Amino acid sequence: IHGSTESGPPIQISFDGGTKDGSSGAGAILWTLNHQGALSKTATAMAALPGVSEVLEAEAWGLKLAIQLAIKSNAQPKTARVCGDCAPITKYTAGQGHIRKQQVVATLETPLGNLARSGWTFIWETVDRRHNAAAHDLATLARENCRTPAG
Repeated sequence: IHGSTESGPPIQISFDGGTKDGSSGAGAILWTLNHQGALSKTATAMAALPGVSEVLEAEAWGLKLAIQLAIKSNAQPKTARVCGDCAPITKYTAGQGHIRKQQVVATLETPLGNLARSGWTFIWETVDRRHNAAAHDLATLARENCRTPAG
């Protein structure tokens, strides 16, 4: 994650999803500000996504993992800057856009409802891909563990 937390919450969550050559994966990282003022990984999650072939759906799974990390954590305050490199997903979740792909909406529906009930507040931010490298690396690792056999 890139940037200062001086004006933002001490908790940040990054997420990513990806597809390549018939394999898909997603990853998320919960970061907290340590005593030295640097962000430290507090929790990670990743998922291999067999059957997912659309990058937007893989990105939605990354966000789903991010929401699950927040809800399961004991981090305080329950406010986080949430960063992803997929503008359609962050705009949709911030109420600034629509997604037409029903499978993507279905992937996000329950986690977003759980988020609303959990007491967490997310500040949504789209970041450049190069500033989302850690989450991208987790998604890539998950994707590589999901290789489909050549047929």
